[in-house]
Amino acid sequence: MAKHERKPKLIDGAYLHAFGLCAPGDEKCDRTPPDRREVAVCKRWLRRNAAPRKTVNRFSHSYSLKHVVERTSGEHIHYVTNGALILAAIELGYRCKRIGDSPNALFNMKLAKS
Repeated sequence: MAKHERKPKLIDGAYLHAFGLCAPGDEKCDRTPPDRREVAVCKRWLRRNAAPRKTVNRFSHSYSLKHVVERTSGEHIHYVTNGALILAAIELGYRCKRIGDSPNALFNMKLAKS
């Protein structure tokens, strides 16, 4: 690991990469870290459109939310990674729960009604 690289976060037994959550030793997982610009876009969107709740919401699915951010952020970005959305939510204080052995996560968030 180069000096400028950060060790990936360990979340719910998996490491966080741009692809999403990957089990230790999963050779199929791309180890690229989430892009900080994408994380910033996701954080801005989450601040405007989500709020914490007590329990994990089975409808706050990271892969679905990343697509909503791409379509509705109003910013000049056409793609954000699943990992960027997950990292943004964690940095804003949301709890993260991995969905089985998938790269996706659920959060303790409610979304604003549109």
